[in-house]
Amino acid sequence: MIQQYNDHRMSPRAIPMNAAVEEYPRPFQSVDDPYKDKQGYVDKSGRIVIAPKFDDAGFFSEGLAPVWVGKKCGFIDMRGRVVIQMQFDDVGTDLSYPRVGFTEGLAPVKIGGKWEYIDRSGKWVINQRFDRAEGFFLGLAQVWIGDRLGYINHAGTYVWEPTK
Repeated sequence: MIQQYNDHRMSPRAIPMNAAVEEYPRPFQSVDDPYKDKQGYVDKSGRIVIAPKFDDAGFFSEGLAPVWVGKKCGFIDMRGRVVIQMQFDDVGTDLSYPRVGFTEGLAPVKIGGKWEYIDRSGKWVINQRFDRAEGFFLGLAQVWIGDRLGYINHAGTYVWEPTK
């Protein structure tokens, strides 16, 4: 039996217009043994295409999806192969629901309590240490230093310095 991924945090204001929420495969949670409570992926017809083996799973975007094993997160490709190792504490934030890792070629990832950005190869490209970070939309990403909000571009340069 398949339980489609559903998250109570979903709200229209929180879904970036460029988020690939219609991209398949989609995450689901298995309720059958031996995969009880594990996440996998289904295609448009509901056929399992990536077996349920993850503790949590995000949506595919730009060909990759964030997945969690234990408390660490990495990224898989559409065949279910791990392409960026499980090394991050988190990806995306509550405002970037659904959990879409990559937007405009970069993904915000949390490691050691701070947020930075990686590219699709897993290389650190914006290694400033933010207290919170969102995905890119129209060339900009929201970032926080403490309770101060700012915007950065793809190079990590502030286009709007953090302010309250």
